[in-house]
Amino acid sequence: MFPLILFRLRLLTFNDMSFAAESIAPCSQAVAGRAEDLKRRLTAEFLGTFGLLLAVFVVVGARSRALFDPVATDFGRYAALGLALFATLSIFGGVSCHFNPAVSLSYAIAKRLSWQDMWAYFAVQTVASLLASICATVLVGGPTRRVLANAARVSSPRAFLFECLATLLLVATYFATEQSLRPLRPMLVGAAGVFGAITIGRFTTLGMNPARSLGPALFDRFGSTTWIFLVAPLVAGCVVGLGAQFAPSLRPSVFTRGAGEFVGAFASLFLGLAGIRAVGGVIGIGLFYVGPPATLFLAAVLVRSQTYFNPGVTLAMFVAKRIAISETVVLIVAQVLGALLAVTALHAWLLGPTRGVLPIEPVGRVSTSRIFVFEAIASAIIMLVALRKEHPIGSPAIVALVTLAMTATFAGFSRSTTNMAWSLATATGWEFTTKPSYLVWLVGAPLISALIVGLSKRR
Repeated sequence: MFPLILFRLRLLTFNDMSFAAESIAPCSQAVAGRAEDLKRRLTAEFLGTFGLLLAVFVVVGARSRALFDPVATDFGRYAALGLALFATLSIFGGVSCHFNPAVSLSYAIAKRLSWQDMWAYFAVQTVASLLASICATVLVGGPTRRVLANAARVSSPRAFLFECLATLLLVATYFATEQSLRPLRPMLVGAAGVFGAITIGRFTTLGMNPARSLGPALFDRFGSTTWIFLVAPLVAGCVVGLGAQFAPSLRPSVFTRGAGEFVGAFASLFLGLAGIRAVGGVIGIGLFYVGPPATLFLAAVLVRSQTYFNPGVTLAMFVAKRIAISETVVLIVAQVLGALLAVTALHAWLLGPTRGVLPIEPVGRVSTSRIFVFEAIASAIIMLVALRKEHPIGSPAIVALVTLAMTATFAGFSRSTTNMAWSLATATGWEFTTKPSYLVWLVGAPLISALIVGLSKRR
């Protein structure tokens, strides 16, 4: 009897071991597949980060050698960053690539990347940055080693603010293009890089990426302001990661939409005008017509706004009975406050003769009545376009292009932005030099246009 029981126990043990082996096999395959996937992602991360930073470092080195005109080379840096981001994301579009520790940190906080993988990303990005620094120095030649590191040209708090805001825009674009807009990620991320670079390029020598700053610092030395370029982008990544984690759980309401309008109005005006004020001169005036509309497009895509941070469009939607009076009030207050905060921040933080580049006033001897008519026509055209059926990409793109067209068309008569919040904030909060009579056409013309367009579109 005992041998029989022992035989059965051995048989059961053997069967259990066979079952366990069958259960472990899929797990082992999953672990092996994950390791292979991580290896593929890290390889793409290394190659992309190396190519991206090498392009930026070569242009920086060329400027230090005076191989090109300094101003043209500065714009070359901005273009190189945007084009390199576009190229690397296009090449590695099928792989979850970041090329930026701030992006990797935000994804880890948002629980879309494991912390273990994040540290692996950090290590690969740092090594790629160090090798890019060495290769750029060899390729360009000469004493370019010390110019690759970032350096703040303004006070540390100002540099920290600019780095945070520009990196916020860049990291937020990654999250905004996560699903339905994934095919457009290379273009939109590249555009965000260019806008951020134009904004901070003259103040912080183009950061927005801790790896971009850490590699040259390891290659040469850590400066007194290196910590800014390491910490500020990571702070921005934490903010975006927390927002991506908790924003979907927030209940949609008029207040959450008002918060989006506030952020959009602030970002579009601050980032648009900061670069303009930084550059100044003829190029600055040219950027005045391109910067805010281009940033408007990107911010509208990120926030998914239906009123494009424009009180005139909001009023037209109310008159057309598409939004309620309570929502109208909240949105307009948020838009104006966001624009005023952007202008106040610029007025307090920018230095030197950049504050008087673009006053809001008629050009030459053009009468106020003519400006009123021009502003009303431009505002009406923008409102008609904005009140069309919404599309996540098409509508912001068309509104931004029309804003650019209207601003450029009437540039010979007035330097207005065709946005009541932008114009009021710039006219009253920047230099406080706009005459009260000018405010009539800044406010009155869009109000009349909103009334006419809203009645024509009423359902």
